[in-house]
Amino acid sequence: MLLDVSLAGVALLDREDEYHGPSAPDPFQELWNRFRLSLVAAEALPTVEFQAAGQPVPFLEMVDQLLLQSVVVRLASMLDEKLEEAIDERGLPIAKNPKLWHRIEAVRDAGLLTNAADLHSLRDLRNTIGHEANPPAIEWPHVISAADAVEHAFLELGLATASPRFEVKPITLTKLRPSGREHEMGRRDVILPISADGSPFCSYRWPYVYFTDPAWRP
Repeated sequence: MLLDVSLAGVALLDREDEYHGPSAPDPFQELWNRFRLSLVAAEALPTVEFQAAGQPVPFLEMVDQLLLQSVVVRLASMLDEKLEEAIDERGLPIAKNPKLWHRIEAVRDAGLLTNAADLHSLRDLRNTIGHEANPPAIEWPHVISAADAVEHAFLELGLATASPRFEVKPITLTKLRPSGREHEMGRRDVILPISADGSPFCSYRWPYVYFTDPAWRP
């Protein structure tokens, strides 16, 4: 396994937030919490750079646009699905064969949303990714802002509670150990700890390889 995740806690479902008070265990809440956790980890991992002897080949490279585009598409899909549930449960009027645009407008017209413009921005970006061969570059702040907008909508509609406040802690390295593999000078593990609401929650661990020949690639 290239990337190992060690959890220090269990599902963060029994929480309180300013909208609804205590939450009940909910599979979607767990899915959303872990989605936000994945965003925090994915944003942090590309920043890992080391100044080490022997010009090691970096194990991780910059996250490319495909990942960011995939996150945008998934965010829009989750929003679309949960808005459909909210509309059906409330019996809100909506056009036949509705799309995400219609669903955002339906809940906004019902007075249930205050950030419809932000959700339409996400929808527009999703459409651009899906219909243009060379969509504009996306940056992490855009993706995090879109996730915040979707979470705000979920909170207002009572579909989820606030996700934990995930925070990346300083990265640590294990002691360099010899490697018996060809072309390798040694290995050490990189550990990325993440806290949730101020308490240790999980850590990501992966190997960092030092090669004898910087020009060699596995």
